[in-house]
Amino acid sequence: MSSRNDAPTMATDSSSISPEERPRSHRHQRHRHHQRRSRHGRSGGGGGANRNGGRHDNAHDDDDDNSDSTWAGAEEDSLSFAEAIVSAMDAQPVVPPELLRNLQEPPFIWNRHPSHRIVLCLLQHRGIYLPRYRELVDYHMAELFLHYLDLCREGAFFIHYSAGKWPKERFFRIRMLPVNRLEAQTESVPHLVITLHESGVDILDAIPLNELVGVTTTPQTARFLPFLESPRTIIGCREGRGHRARLPADGAFSLWFYDVAQHKPRSVDILTCDPKVFDIWTKTFQGLVSVNSSSVVQVALTPQGESVELTELTRAAQQQGEVAHGEKFGGLSSS
Repeated sequence: MSSRNDAPTMATDSSSISPEERPRSHRHQRHRHHQRRSRHGRSGGGGGANRNGGRHDNAHDDDDDNSDSTWAGAEEDSLSFAEAIVSAMDAQPVVPPELLRNLQEPPFIWNRHPSHRIVLCLLQHRGIYLPRYRELVDYHMAELFLHYLDLCREGAFFIHYSAGKWPKERFFRIRMLPVNRLEAQTESVPHLVITLHESGVDILDAIPLNELVGVTTTPQTARFLPFLESPRTIIGCREGRGHRARLPADGAFSLWFYDVAQHKPRSVDILTCDPKVFDIWTKTFQGLVSVNSSSVVQVALTPQGESVELTELTRAAQQQGEVAHGEKFGGLSSS
């Protein structure tokens, strides 16, 4: 009778295990899993045998303790390794220190820059005032652009090609001059000023920059063509090399102006042999063209993103310049 009653009891599932026996069963399963992955022949694995050939319970307890200590050691090793990684990252930060220092620099304040008046004056001529159009004004006050304007205010020597004359070296700079130079009390606006020398007092010519409509970087224009020997060589005047020196033509560019009130176009065609001067001046005047094309209303743009209005004025100035050059070009004057 007792054997029949015991059979169902032994066949019960794990739910019949008492709460006191469950931890022991889990430890035993974990121990067997650990034994399969560990090496055979563990040293010091004593423990006597009972009369049925089984092992004493204390052997299981010893193995459980060894297994628990092994797992604890592995966890400690992994934690110490993670701490070592964190320490190494702290010792050598991922973000370069130079970048962190740059991020800590104060933001650029354009209204303290000496050249901001030039841009602000041109924008006001377009009807763009502060503070109403703050975002548009900020857009044109890039630090590099204002720095380039500073360099153009300091000025540079160029070889000037004018209609009916041999090319001459002249000094060019951007200056604030009164609208009416005969009346010094009138408002000052930015001009492109031409003088004989850097310290020259007499102004040979001054053109308001609000009339600037375009920049072209090619020697294939009416003023350059009579002196162009080849696509890469042009006749020019250079100190120490005479009035008919052969110079590289890749430093030639033209500034196009158009007086809308009088429908009067004109160009300033100049050449430099310094690549840095060429880069600074062409980029600066292209930036000024962008300022002059600013508008508070939507304007038509070319596929290149340029103002259609200024593009048409540039084309008109080029066409009228070619006509005027054809009428005047009969002989060259040395004056």
